[in-house]
Amino acid sequence: MTGRKTPYTRIGLKRLSCVRCGDPAARQVVFPVDGLWKPLCVRCDEELQLISLVYLGDPDIDSKIERYRDTCATRNG
Repeated sequence: MTGRKTPYTRIGLKRLSCVRCGDPAARQVVFPVDGLWKPLCVRCDEELQLISLVYLGDPDIDSKIERYRDTCATRNG
């Protein structure tokens, strides 16, 4: 399975594909269960964040997902 123990650089991440769907990677996440950073496309990353919020039963999912999108857009230009 794709992944590495340290975060990808911005340039390195652009060369990768999403581990879930194969689209171009734009973000990365570390999974504590295996300790590896994995590249994700924007859509799959946002779906993963949404799944996490639903699992936790968060009452403010919509505004948190919107804030996450804004934060990522600002960070990634």
